[in-house]
Amino acid sequence: MNPTLRAVFMAFLLVATSPSLPAQLSDTANRPATETSKPRPKIGVALEGGGALGLAHIGALKWFEDHHIPVDYIAGTSMGGLVGGLYATGKSPAELEEIVSQQKWDVIIGGQTPYQDLSYRRKEDSRDYPTFLQLGLKKGLSLPSALNAGHQISLLIDRETLPYADVKSFDDLPIPYRCVATDLVSGKEIVFKDGNLSQAIRASMSIPGVFKPVRNGDEVLVDGGLVGNLPTDVVRQMGADVVIAVHLEIAPVKAEDIQSFFSVLGRSVDVIIR
Repeated sequence: MNPTLRAVFMAFLLVATSPSLPAQLSDTANRPATETSKPRPKIGVALEGGGALGLAHIGALKWFEDHHIPVDYIAGTSMGGLVGGLYATGKSPAELEEIVSQQKWDVIIGGQTPYQDLSYRRKEDSRDYPTFLQLGLKKGLSLPSALNAGHQISLLIDRETLPYADVKSFDDLPIPYRCVATDLVSGKEIVFKDGNLSQAIRASMSIPGVFKPVRNGDEVLVDGGLVGNLPTDVVRQMGADVVIAVHLEIAPVKAEDIQSFFSVLGRSVDVIIR
């Protein structure tokens, strides 16, 4: 017999005389997926607060996507809360970059409405009283609680989170999300996991003295960086098996860079946080 035909015949004979082989193949085919492969670990990302430096988080998220690293949970504080919140609604890093590039950050941070956008009466007031500091009169003469009422940043957050304005739980977002704020009354950390998404993000980034605090019942909420600037513990509690913390490292501070009111206040808050 031809050697090739002999080999084929022997292989056929082996299969035909092995009753257990079909049963083994059938058993493998019907075995549940959980027995043949382990589920991948759930990955969570914690985004640190850090003012304008927080915009660097967009680059980190882009790197994750470029390297096919899934983000199952995300939490952030302050600017990390803003970037993380918008990313959790399904926006891509490219869309986040576009949003950032289109903003007039001097207006948003400065808090003043552009003169051309003021009503006729407010334009008159602006000419007669050329100061950005507004005093309260409703409950007696009082200074404002911050330099910036936060109208511009609130409008930005409201506009970008509008599709999820009615969401009840932040677990129902495309990516489950949390953000951290500080309650000045109790001095404790407040972790937002449900409720008004826009208000939660706004509270998390209410830098003391710069943005007006967010009042929620008896709570007076400001920047979460005072108590939890890098919320790795929050991500872990969400269910993440692996937590990636994005830390914003800054260059050494120089004395000549601390001159203006904002630089003094910003550096003071930075020292407290660190």
